Amino acid sequence: MGLLINNLSKTKKLGEILIDAKLLNQTQLETALIEAKKRNLRLGAALTNLGILSEDNMIDALSSQLNVKKIDLSKIIIDPAVGKIIPEGLSRQFKMVGISLSDGIFTVALSDPLNVFATDALRRHVHYNIEIVLAKEHEIIRAIDFVYTAKDISKASFGQNIATNTPGAAAGFSIPRAASATVKEVLESEDINIIKLVDNIIFSASKNRASDIHIEPLTDEIIVRERVDGELIDVNRIPLQFLNPVIARIKIMANMDIAEKRNPQDSRFEINAGGKNLDVRVSIVPMINGEKAVLRLLDKSLSISKVSDLPLDKNIKDKILKIIYKKYGLFLITGPTGSGKTTTAYSVITELNSLNKNIVTVEDPVEYKIRHVNQIEANLRGGVSFTGALRAVLRQDPDIILVGEIRDDETARISIQAALTGHFVVSTLHTQDASNAISRLLDMRIEPFLISSSLAGAVGQRLVKKLCDKCKKPYTPEPAVIKELGLSSDAAYTFYKEAGCDLCRDTGFYGRISIMELLMPTRNIQKLIIERADSAQIRSEAVGEGFVPLRTAGLKKVIDGSTTLEEVLQATQDI
Repeated sequence: MGLLINNLSKTKKLGEILIDAKLLNQTQLETALIEAKKRNLRLGAALTNLGILSEDNMIDALSSQLNVKKIDLSKIIIDPAVGKIIPEGLSRQFKMVGISLSDGIFTVALSDPLNVFATDALRRHVHYNIEIVLAKEHEIIRAIDFVYTAKDISKASFGQNIATNTPGAAAGFSIPRAASATVKEVLESEDINIIKLVDNIIFSASKNRASDIHIEPLTDEIIVRERVDGELIDVNRIPLQFLNPVIARIKIMANMDIAEKRNPQDSRFEINAGGKNLDVRVSIVPMINGEKAVLRLLDKSLSISKVSDLPLDKNIKDKILKIIYKKYGLFLITGPTGSGKTTTAYSVITELNSLNKNIVTVEDPVEYKIRHVNQIEANLRGGVSFTGALRAVLRQDPDIILVGEIRDDETARISIQAALTGHFVVSTLHTQDASNAISRLLDMRIEPFLISSSLAGAVGQRLVKKLCDKCKKPYTPEPAVIKELGLSSDAAYTFYKEAGCDLCRDTGFYGRISIMELLMPTRNIQKLIIERADSAQIRSEAVGEGFVPLRTAGLKKVIDGSTTLEEVLQATQDI
C-alpha cells in the first residue's frame, strides 16, 4: 500500500531510518551531513554521491520503515491528464510525478518522501487525498518528461469531438476495416489504455506470424503494418494524437530515453505474447511527421533446427553436412538482405553444438541465444568492434567460430587466417549467389591463394513463400512455359497457385521455405580462383561438375507443389 501524506509528520528522519535499518553508522551519517551542507544537497543525494549507499538501498529502507510501496516506473505508463494535476515546475523542482487518480486518491511517486518542502507544496496545490509511493529518481525524471511532452490519453481529452453514438467510433474517429479485433476493442473502449493498445499491437503481430511491426506517422494518422512472409501488410490505422503516447510506451518498454526525439535510438526488450516468449528489437527514428518505430519480433520459444532437420534437398543437405564437420575451413552463406542467411548460420552452429567443442560467435546483434555456445555481441558504441572481438576470440582456444557477417577487409582477412590455422569458421556475406562470394573476397583484397586454400564451401540462398496446403490449387502449365524453363517436354507437370482461405488470411501462402545452391571448391574451381577468374567462369565450370543453380533448385520446389513458379522467378531474377 502507499503512505497517506498526512501520516508523514509521524515518521523519523532519513538518517535515523537508515541507522535503524543498519545501513549506516553514526560516523557515516555525520560525514554525509557535512557533504550535504557543503554542497547544498539533500542527505540522500549526499549519501549516494559519497558512495556510502545506493539508491536501491535507500528506497528499500524507506519502503520497509515507512510501510510504503515501491514501484518500477519503467513498467507504468501515465495518463498525462493525471500527471498534469501537479504543475510542471513543481514536478521538476521536487522530482515527483502523479501516476494515478482513483476514488478521490491521487497517487504521487517520489524518491524522497521525507522532503517536507515537497509534501507541503503538494498539499497546497493538489485538492485530493494524496498517497505517496517510492520510485527511483531517474525514472521519475523520465516520467516527468513523458507527462509534459505527450498528449492526454484519456477520452476526456478529446473534448467535444467524442461521438459515442456513431457506430464503430470512439473518440471522434472511425475504426478502419483492416484493424484487428483486439486493437478495435481498445480504440472503442471508454478509456483508451496505451499500455493495452501497444501490447495488443504486439500480440496481434505475433499471432499473425509477423517478423516485424512498422508503426509510422502520416500527416493525419498512424499506420501500423506487419511484415508477414516477407511482405508488409497494412493492418491498423490509429489517430495521430496517440503517436507520442504509443512511442513513449515503446521507449519505456525498451528502456530508451523518452525525452530524446531528434536522434535515432536502438534497444530491445522481452515480452510474453500469447504464450510466446518474444525478444523484441526496437528501432526508433525521427521522420518529418514524427517518430517511427520498427519492432523486430524473435520467438525465443522456437528451437533452432539442425541442418540435418531442415527440409532441404537430400543431395545438398548431405554435402553441407560433409563440409561443416571438417576440422577447419571457411563456410560462407550468401544472399541479399532477408534471404535467411542468419537462420542457416544458426542451424549450422546448432548442428555442430556439443560439449566437446568450444564454439564462439561474434554477432551484431545476437539474435538467438544458444546453450553451450559462447556468444559475443559486437557494439561499436560500446567499444567492441567485429575485428577487435574476433582477435580476442582467437585467444579463447575456439574450435568453431561464427562471424555474423564479413563486412570489411580486416574481418575477411582475420576470418580466413583463422580458417587456415585449424579453426572451422562460419560466416555470412552479402552477394547475389555463391560464385559471387569469391569475387567479393577478391574485392576485399584477399589473395586468391588464401581463398582457394581456406574455402570449404559457399551456399547461395533465397526465401520463397510457401503455398498454403489447405487452399492451393493445381493447374497444368502451358507447353511454351515448360520449354522456356528447360524442362523435359515428355513429362506431365502439375504446378500449383495460391487461392486463399482463413488459415492463410486469404493470401494463399503460409510461411516461407529456402532454396539453396552449394558451390564446392573442386580442383578446377580452385585453379580458377588462383587465376582470378570472374564469377561467370567459376559458375560455368561448377555447373559442368554438377552444381545445381538456385533457379533449378527453385523449380524442384515448384514441381513438388511447395511454391509457385512466379515466386521462384521473382526470387532468382537477378541471377
